[in-house]
Amino acid sequence: MRVIKAKLFLLAVVLLSVLVAPVSAQQRIKITEGQVAPTPIAIAEFTNLDGEVSDVGRQISEIISNDLLSSGLFEPIDSAAFIAPPKSPAIRPDFANWAPLGAKGLLVGSAEIDADGKLQVEFVLWDVITERNITSGQGMQARTACASWPIKLPISSMKNSPATAAILIRKSSMSPNPVRRHAG
Repeated sequence: MRVIKAKLFLLAVVLLSVLVAPVSAQQRIKITEGQVAPTPIAIAEFTNLDGEVSDVGRQISEIISNDLLSSGLFEPIDSAAFIAPPKSPAIRPDFANWAPLGAKGLLVGSAEIDADGKLQVEFVLWDVITERNITSGQGMQARTACASWPIKLPISSMKNSPATAAILIRKSSMSPNPVRRHAG
């Protein structure tokens, strides 16, 4: 009788271990491809010293927007959706106006041709999520050096270029875009 009980006990242990083993086994998922979504960024039209959008400011904003869009890393938000863009890079934005748009970054700047014919540019790049200044910069360029429009600012004359600075959004404390599997 003891032998039968021992055999039954051993059989129960074996069956139990066979049934429990698949439950505790690790699953491995192999991801062979992914898609990183572009980071949404709001690029306000650059203003003049009076806080009004200037022609040159509009051109610079458009150049930056197009450059960031063509990089594939950013998705500029349509400016028609902006509630109240800041009138100057010196003014802290109302982040409550930008978060509902899905913006993770906000680029604000000013651009004006001064009395000496030099283009003066200033900008601030904001992290909309943490509500902090990521970077800022300023620079100037003689208008005569700009042979044709749109204006081409020499990056070396600026502390940081707006387009390069926007890349800091992806390196800032904002949460990265998730890698998503897509059907297809």
